Order: sequence, then C-alpha cells, then structure tokens
Amino acid sequence: MGLEQFKAAYEALPESIHDREDIADFVAGVAVSYMSVEEAMQVLLFAAAKVAEYREELQRHKDECTCDNCTAKRAAEETKH
Repeated sequence: MGLEQFKAAYEALPESIHDREDIADFVAGVAVSYMSVEEAMQVLLFAAAKVAEYREELQRHKDECTCDNCTAKRAAEETKH
C-alpha cells in the first residue's frame, strides 16, 4: 500500500478513529492484510520502537531548543507549576 492509498483509507474512516484503540486496530489490520501475522508483529514492534525514538527526539528538542517559541512554551509550563 502506497502512502497515498494509506492516506485515502485513513481519511475514509469515521471520526471515531481518533480513539487510540481504533487507530491501533486500523494499523494492525493494514499490516496483516499485506503480510503474515508473524511478519506483521515484527514490523509493528519495529514501528513502535521508531515512534519511541521520535518521541525522545521531540522531547529532547523541546528541552534544548532556544527559539522564541520553545522558550516561551517552557516558561509557560514552569509558570503553571
């Protein structure tokens, strides 16, 4: 499935897709449609690891970036606490 086909399939889903369980079902369903369950599990575990890496990078950026926008967001968060 190409990216455009994935986007089209995702956009065709109902609004309830914003529920985390629905998103997980959708991604898992796509994976097992194109590969065996064993392969899908390996790919999905790899994908979960990639998401964790992205999250860590975003957090690192959020903590270290010195642009005005990030600095203001950090100041606002510190003010809340």
